[in-house]
Amino acid sequence: MRLEKEYVLRVARLARLRLSPTQVETMSAQLSSVLGYMKNLEELDLSAVAPFSHAEKDGLPACTPLRQDAPEASLSVKDALANAGQTEDGYFVVPRVLGEE
Repeated sequence: MRLEKEYVLRVARLARLRLSPTQVETMSAQLSSVLGYMKNLEELDLSAVAPFSHAEKDGLPACTPLRQDAPEASLSVKDALANAGQTEDGYFVVPRVLGEE
């Protein structure tokens, strides 16, 4: 299955990408290859495979990236502002990014 050039250009436009004609051809070939692989996966018999939403090992999550949610002491104002570029009255001073007041 080969993706049409127009489809690749539409996806590129939605992703706000500017592609050269060479890149369009390359993307068309690469995306066609990915979709071909997905088509092969559709042919697998997965009726004996239980659905899952998270990877697990021995019934437990494979990794637990979050720490325990427990209260801890926070930084003092002095420590928090120690590496600040500019401070004023115990606050960070940052450039204005929105319109004038």
